[in-house]
Parts: sequence; structure tokens; C-alpha cells
Amino acid sequence: MNTDPKMRRMAQDELPDDISSLTAEDVESAVEARRQEILNPETNHGNSLQAACRLPEDILANLFLRYRIDIENSSSKSSVPEWLKLGSVCRHWRDAFVSYPLLWSRIQVHSMEWLELSLMRSKQALLQVVISCPNSITAHHHFIPIYRRVLESAADRIQSLELHIPSSQRRQFYIAAGDRG
Repeated sequence: MNTDPKMRRMAQDELPDDISSLTAEDVESAVEARRQEILNPETNHGNSLQAACRLPEDILANLFLRYRIDIENSSSKSSVPEWLKLGSVCRHWRDAFVSYPLLWSRIQVHSMEWLELSLMRSKQALLQVVISCPNSITAHHHFIPIYRRVLESAADRIQSLELHIPSSQRRQFYIAAGDRG
């Protein structure tokens, strides 16, 4: 458990006046300290009394977006995005987390389910879509429907589209996609 007094205060009832000075590590430490406190029945007296759970949703949403950007710029890519844990701190955070379209507008396609969830939660926000093609030739048949789903369902909202295909797989990808040229 994190015993850093600054993080415990931030997780419990005091927040810094200038939230722009918070780093991804500060937010992550506060989330972990809060999670540990919630799990401890001796200290859990109701999330709604905690300052972090009383922040206005627009401030939370901006913190979430900043945290996501910091995490994506500094960590390795995994199949489950690291920033998702912010939605599990309390109900108030989850409500803000789920309902903020810009948080969901940068889509790194992991699966069809993830793509559909992100498209739904991004509402009408402009999208930045990143699709990484698998290295396996046989995986192209799974990948093509994801690629088409993005283009067909949200073409009018796509602001940028990055398609990463390993050079050794480009020919097979084009064949699987139907481009024989």
C-alpha cells in the first residue's frame, strides 16, 4: 500500500489547487491508494464523502484524458489499456469516465468488441484510429472485418487513421482485403 502522505491526502480529501501539476504517476498513486482504502473495511466510510469522488465531472474528464495521454506516451502497449483502471475508483468516477466522448475518441483497435465499445462511447467525437495488423498471415481474415468496420461505420468521423502492417505481410494483407493490384 502506498503510504506517501501527499498521495493519501489526495486520495482522501485534499486535492492540489493546480491539477495541471499532477503527473501520471501522481494520479496512478492516488488511484492505487484510494483502491486500497476502499478495499479496507476499517477505512471505507463511503466514497461519496471523499473529495476525489466529489470533483465535477468536467474536471475528472480532463484529468482522465491527460492521464490516458501520459500513459500512452510512456508505457508499452498491452491488450488491455492501462488507463481503464480509472473507471474503477468509485461510481462517480466511472460515470464521468464512461460518459466523456473525447476519452474514447482515440481508438487503438485491440478487438472487434473494443472497437464497438469505443465507437459507442465516443458518441459523435472526431476519431483518431490506430490499427495494427497482426504478424500472422492467417490472422488477416480476422483483421479485415475490423478494418472494414471502422471505415464503414465511422468514416465521417475519422480525423486520422494509422494502419500498421508489417512489411513482410503487406502483400498478403492486400490480397485478403481484395486489392489484387
